[in-house]
Amino acid sequence: MAKNPLTPKVLRFIDEYLVDLNGTAAAKRAGYSAKSAKEIAYELLGKPAIAEAIAAAKAERSKRVQVDQDAILRNLLAAAHADRNGLTEFRRVCCRYCHGAGFQYQRTQGEMARDKADHTRRMAEHKADPKKPSPGRFQAQGGVGYHKLRDPHPDCPECFGEGVGETFFKDTRKLDPDQRAIFEGVEQTRDGLKFKTMGRAEANALLMRHEGMLQDRVDHTTKGDKLPSGMQAGVLLVPSAMSLEEWEAAAAREAGR
Repeated sequence: MAKNPLTPKVLRFIDEYLVDLNGTAAAKRAGYSAKSAKEIAYELLGKPAIAEAIAAAKAERSKRVQVDQDAILRNLLAAAHADRNGLTEFRRVCCRYCHGAGFQYQRTQGEMARDKADHTRRMAEHKADPKKPSPGRFQAQGGVGYHKLRDPHPDCPECFGEGVGETFFKDTRKLDPDQRAIFEGVEQTRDGLKFKTMGRAEANALLMRHEGMLQDRVDHTTKGDKLPSGMQAGVLLVPSAMSLEEWEAAAAREAGR
């Protein structure tokens, strides 16, 4: 009787492989040696019985909703369609002169109150000691009402209607489920905050691989070893609708260029 290649450890490898389709990482998580994980993954994925088991597991997965792989697949779908502006946006807002009276500098209510109080203090100091400079008459300039989120005024002579550009990061506590699917955290760098997200292209590629729209064709001539300098890796993402014969013909034409 032929030995069943689908041992418990191999089945664990298959389950782990379905999470991210990364053979080396799956082999490590399944308990294989980290040093030989790449070679083991290459060998396992090349066995027809294991390839069939992976294909069957992908088909069965669409009927389940409780396991981690399915949750990841749903997250990938959400990530592919998420509105990136829900996390960050670049916006142009009004400058201080856009909406001031006569296009003069405009304050908020609080700024006006503080500036008047400061002017009153400096005027009192001048009266108490004439040697101190007089602040002169208080200048209200463009008045109050500044709101930084208003649109630029098209006729503003200071910003010429272009306003002030700024990058805005949304409150991550209030992200919707689709936005949470792409949000990977915030990093504080010496240049400021950096939002880390999953890119749309990355999400689409992973989703297409999970759904069988893209398949890996492995160049068996290297057997998983490193390629010589200057050569490209022999793994192509090929539409699943293409037959093996069509793919080989296309590869031959590509090689002949």
